[in-house]
Amino acid sequence: MQRLHLVFAQQLDKFISEFH
Repeated sequence: MQRLHLVFAQQLDKFISEFH
């Protein structure tokens, strides 16, 4: 479960990075 959370956080961070 922790691994999935890490991947989700990474995806979210990338999305935010592209958004800004």
